[in-house]
Amino acid sequence: MASGVNPVWREWATLTSLIEQLPQHFQQGVGTSALEITCLACLPKHLVLGTNVGLVYLAHLPTLNLLRLKCENPLTPISHLSTLSTVDDMIAAGSEDGTVSIFQLPHIPDFQADTYK
Repeated sequence: MASGVNPVWREWATLTSLIEQLPQHFQQGVGTSALEITCLACLPKHLVLGTNVGLVYLAHLPTLNLLRLKCENPLTPISHLSTLSTVDDMIAAGSEDGTVSIFQLPHIPDFQADTYK
């Protein structure tokens, strides 16, 4: 994928620093369970990860900053992610019980993004 606006995707890019930012376990009642990535999707500058605990992690690819998004039903595994990049970036997260959570991410133009660094 190569265009003037979007970054160039590479065939191989190491994401170990991103995976290390994710928690390995989550609290479920009294005990803990392992956190698993169940699905993924991408936007031009983000990688979107769905988990088995109803959380969506949004990773900004140039900086690998991680943002956690909570879905409607906690502890219900995310089974599908879909993304759309228009004026704003949109993420739809579908869970195993049929619930769909939609997140809207404002698009920051490149000339303004430099001032927020």
